[in-house]
Amino acid sequence: MKTIYIHAGHYKTGTTAVQRLLANHRARLADGGVFYPDMPENFSKLFGGVQHGPMLLFRTPGGVERRRAYWRGVTSAFASGPYHSMVVSGEALSGATREEWRLLLECFGGFETHIVLCLRHWNGFMRSRYQSNILCGDSQIFPGYLKNLDPTSPVTSTATSPLFFAGREI
Repeated sequence: MKTIYIHAGHYKTGTTAVQRLLANHRARLADGGVFYPDMPENFSKLFGGVQHGPMLLFRTPGGVERRRAYWRGVTSAFASGPYHSMVVSGEALSGATREEWRLLLECFGGFETHIVLCLRHWNGFMRSRYQSNILCGDSQIFPGYLKNLDPTSPVTSTATSPLFFAGREI
């Protein structure tokens, strides 16, 4: 049976490095029977076109039907191609809602699906995230940055929020 691997890495867990490796070796992976799909053309410039994040969350502009149509096309290419495995990857899934996971897994119905979820407690990467913000022009000092964090944001709330796997709380 053909298998789909969903790589959902939290921020600062090495996901971008994994995504670049997969994207840079698409042809070689395909020769080995592994499909790492391209992003739609209008999204290919986001995140360097290496991750599927914009198409994995169903709450973003274009919503459910646009995502379903994209994943129908991708799974059709996977099913009809010479592949045994498909890998999709996006940081955004580490903060996906139960409904978003349900919708995504529904798109992958008929395939054996495995989820690789990489997590890290937010206090282990907050300084690095702050430094990234400084590079992007944020001028807050670190204590002010911590004070202004949104506790409901997926970045800061993951440590206290329940985790969901295949629609079930774990």
